[in-house]
Amino acid sequence: MSRIVVVEPIHPDGLAMLREHPGTEVIAFDAPATEAELCDALPGARAILVRTLPMGGDRLALASTLEIVSKHGVGCDNIDVTACTGRGIPVTIAAGANATAVAEHTLMLMLACAKRLPAQDAAARAGDWSFRKRTNAFELKGKTVLIIGMGRIGRQVAPLCAAFGMRVIGYDPHAHFDGVERADDLEVALAQADIVTIHTPMLPETDGMIGAAELARMKRGGILINCARGGVADEPALIDALKSGHLAMLGTDVLVTEPMLASDPLLALPNVIATPHTGAMTAESARAMATISAQNILDHLNARLDPSVVVNGAELSAS
Repeated sequence: MSRIVVVEPIHPDGLAMLREHPGTEVIAFDAPATEAELCDALPGARAILVRTLPMGGDRLALASTLEIVSKHGVGCDNIDVTACTGRGIPVTIAAGANATAVAEHTLMLMLACAKRLPAQDAAARAGDWSFRKRTNAFELKGKTVLIIGMGRIGRQVAPLCAAFGMRVIGYDPHAHFDGVERADDLEVALAQADIVTIHTPMLPETDGMIGAAELARMKRGGILINCARGGVADEPALIDALKSGHLAMLGTDVLVTEPMLASDPLLALPNVIATPHTGAMTAESARAMATISAQNILDHLNARLDPSVVVNGAELSAS
């Protein structure tokens, strides 16, 4: 009997796939599992399916028989991938499951920032029709957008921007991509962009990659969109750029501290539009993330796991 522990709620279709598979014992929680529940459930587990619950080495060590950790999503910064690699355990992602949702969310934030949506909404509610004479809204058509990170999400953002008549530049030293202008120098590309949108994973080399120097390279009055991870953009530098007006607007789905705190200084700024890390949370994406992450586990149990969904595959092969 293969024990599979689903440590947080997922779409019922994903659970059904796991439960219907012969020889599986599925332990699933209706709320994020507590420490006590993990201590009871993880011993004997062959597979863990996790969304955002932190799975550090100490928690993973509770499952001495663990063979796979399946991420419900694509960002693995809540999982101790190094600990998994050291034990020969693949960590998989729900590749492509949320790309459309996040790409559309990116365009929503881009439009909301360009059209100054919060200020427009506040003016309408206040009956301030004179706002029509002083809005700083602008059109996307003819503007230059720089997409940092040309993975599955970035490659979906590109044609959406192109459909608005934007010049699209892609920057990603690790990815092959076609159909858009490629930037080899980030500093040069930042200086050309009216809008910069971030779609990189959180890695040591991307932590704080958009800091004071990079923001200063951007055009004055530019817009930054972050639907990746909070730490990719340095928050103190963002605050300074937003207060000075060098950065006109920030649209972000992520912050370093999540859940977002009401006292967060970024959220106190009028030129910030924030959403609570909901970019991937569409009905279609929720089902896809659940079913793909469940399928990754079943594929592993059946010895046919697709190597392309294993984030630590290269390290495991080298060991």
